[in-house]
Amino acid sequence: MRVPVALQLYSVRTDMEKDVPSTLKAIKEMGYDGVELAGFYGIEPAQMKAYLDEVGLVPISAHVPLADFLADTEKTINDYKTVGVQYVVVPYLEEYRRPGNEGFAQCVEDVKRLARICADAGLPLQYHNHDFEFKTVDGEYGLDIFLSSAPELGLELDTCWAAVAGVNVGKYLRSYKGRTPVLHLKDYYKSGNAGKMYNLIGIDDNAAPEEESAFEFRPLGKGMQDVDALLCAARHSGVKWVVVEQDEPSMGLSRLECAKQSIEYLNTLNPQTVLRMGVVGAGNIYTNGHAIGYSKITNARVVAVADINEERARIAAEKLGVPYFTSVEAMCEEAEIDAVDICTWNNGHAPVCIAAAKAGKHILCEKPMTRSAAEAREMEKAVKEAGVGFMLAVPGRFGNANQYIRGLYEKGELGDVYYGKTAYVRRRGTPTGWFTDLEHAGGGPVYDIGIHGIDAAWYLMGTPKPTRVSAIVNTKIGDYQTKGVTKWQGTPCPDNQFNVEDSGMGVIHFENGAMLAFEATWAINAPDGSNTMVCGSKAGATLSPLTIYGEREGYLSTDSIKVLDNDRFADEISHFADKMLNGGEVRYPIEQAIQMQEMLDAIYLSGKEGREVII
Repeated sequence: MRVPVALQLYSVRTDMEKDVPSTLKAIKEMGYDGVELAGFYGIEPAQMKAYLDEVGLVPISAHVPLADFLADTEKTINDYKTVGVQYVVVPYLEEYRRPGNEGFAQCVEDVKRLARICADAGLPLQYHNHDFEFKTVDGEYGLDIFLSSAPELGLELDTCWAAVAGVNVGKYLRSYKGRTPVLHLKDYYKSGNAGKMYNLIGIDDNAAPEEESAFEFRPLGKGMQDVDALLCAARHSGVKWVVVEQDEPSMGLSRLECAKQSIEYLNTLNPQTVLRMGVVGAGNIYTNGHAIGYSKITNARVVAVADINEERARIAAEKLGVPYFTSVEAMCEEAEIDAVDICTWNNGHAPVCIAAAKAGKHILCEKPMTRSAAEAREMEKAVKEAGVGFMLAVPGRFGNANQYIRGLYEKGELGDVYYGKTAYVRRRGTPTGWFTDLEHAGGGPVYDIGIHGIDAAWYLMGTPKPTRVSAIVNTKIGDYQTKGVTKWQGTPCPDNQFNVEDSGMGVIHFENGAMLAFEATWAINAPDGSNTMVCGSKAGATLSPLTIYGEREGYLSTDSIKVLDNDRFADEISHFADKMLNGGEVRYPIEQAIQMQEMLDAIYLSGKEGREVII
């Protein structure tokens, strides 16, 4: 979704002073949607409105000096209502009115009164900051004092001056979610203490010569601001308009040339085409699956990493040049992300998902959804209350062979699919570490590898509603010491134990009368192998090798189909990003994820109690 963009006319004030109509026309031709006024340049309000209407620019807001506003409040409001602005803005404070000075308390009262008057007049008042509003008074930012004193007052955050003051701009913006309809995007270059910054906007700040160092305003994308991150914060803060401002031209460009470069750069980021992801869990599934997938796609990128193991988080983050954290909460608070990719061990899925949802982030969650249907429903509740997107990450649904058979199902070429069979059998292939610990893993091979086969068959059968399960779950071989075989090394967890099954088998029945038989083993005295098969009234199919069994002209037919291999992790993440960016239903929605969790729960309960379990 594209956020509309306005230009602060102070940026091109010398051009406006020479020729208002031509300057407005040039601004529109650059691609700006609107403008923010900074005075009338000797033109009556009605005429200014006519000029703006003629070129099709929206007068979104106006900067009005506080002294002028206080001198004739009624005329100021009427003038800007005539122009048609949606907001009026306090743009700057004289030094005696600033936080910590003698006039600050009265200034707060003046702004509070104006905010109430403007609200009653239907023209909301906003406050535009510089760096001095971030001076503390009794332990509180001056800017916060203004905003807390007047609930009617909105914030027009200037990203440059907030950054110069040393504030985490995105975090501060998000702290005023819903109260910042207009955001000022302003880029800059600064080195050292950068004295005399205010000289650049025509104000003598009395900085001593020895304090001077390099500072200049720059077009967006040419300075120190991470504009993409700021736009992310804007999306998560309810910002309705962004305003480009460059107080003084730089880099040998004219004012209009600077404005043009800014909108051209902004158009590469707006509308959003890349989903900003925060990964939680930098272990094996991320390193060997998701990380490789991200490297192959262009519509999602990792901009933050979190892991309870700080060293692991640091190593993963340094490879990407992004920040790292030791909790999802800290990552969501400090980093500018749109979505969270959950790659933790299984007992981390629910708490991470719930925390991410509460922070307003979309969620891509590794399989299985969690350790129980009860936890899954808690996740669903958090996701739906927050209105965020969710997709379960099971890469098999994105394999080319799976998609080929699913396409046959959707076109009706398999007929009534009434039977499925899947096996993922390892003769000896038990992983170590957290995989064998019930508290962290939730289950053994049924959770680890069985879900891949069960889900593949269920998906190819059209994901009918499960109704009952009969299964056995065994630990007949357990923590074997067989010679001549190796074990895949999983990350150890606290109090690591071997207390999960080594095999599970059973049948799942569905509401439409279909049935699915499954096997999942880490250790069994049988041949290694895996395959998935579905059978319909018109044709059947196997995944590996991809083969279609049917009839042609009254004769049996067996067709071997060749499809290209694909990176299923890359396609899975890219699909998720596309749906979060552009809308549409994900391939593995949360409702199906809960049904899968219900099947897994029923498998274990049936195995434990030796009976059929009704779902």
